[in-house]
Amino acid sequence: MKKVLILVLSANFPPYYKMRRTSERTWNSIKVEDVETVFYFGNPLPLPQEEGCLYLNIDEGYNNLGKKTLMAFEWALKNKEFDYIARVNSSTYVDKKELLNYVQGLPEDKVFAGLKVIATPPWMWGPAFIISKDKVRNLVGLKNHLDASLMEDMGISFLMNSLNCPYIQGKLVSIDKLSTGWQAICYGGGESFNFTDWEDIKKTKGQFFFRVKCDADRNIDEFVMNQLFKHLK
Repeated sequence: MKKVLILVLSANFPPYYKMRRTSERTWNSIKVEDVETVFYFGNPLPLPQEEGCLYLNIDEGYNNLGKKTLMAFEWALKNKEFDYIARVNSSTYVDKKELLNYVQGLPEDKVFAGLKVIATPPWMWGPAFIISKDKVRNLVGLKNHLDASLMEDMGISFLMNSLNCPYIQGKLVSIDKLSTGWQAICYGGGESFNFTDWEDIKKTKGQFFFRVKCDADRNIDEFVMNQLFKHLK
């Protein structure tokens, strides 16, 4: 069975820390063999430090996000056993069982899977993407070539472009708040739909990443994660 390490891009200050707590109470409370989750943070470092968290000696900030991710990748290569890293944002809900099922069908190497942004050059959209261990190793080797002026997802993607790694169509559902309810935009499988009853979210079976970024203070995001947990677990 292939193994997945989920690395969650996190921060230790409001409102982002709320999403880490919510993730722990919801999707990450479900234990799945061969799937491990680590939340990674920059400075300031909390005391005491918590299990399941990686604290990196780098200041938080948009221009440091790519560096922070590559530091987490380098740590993972030295300390964890995995076949793929799933790098997700703190505002992404993960169905770990479906994720594990999905990676069993991926090639063993040269994997960069997610939602490709059609641009020149292309890049992988930031809520979530999957990278095979060989490409994680390549990225770490290129860490000094990262363009830190770019957002993390673009910077990582441009390094992957330099490796001539093909993009693999991934899966993701974006949950958006509407004035009359909710919208589930399904990428990579299934039909998008509007809904008011959260039971309808079961129509997304086979999906494993859910983008829940709806509000700046993350109160709606917390509500959405709780609803997904209630109806998908």
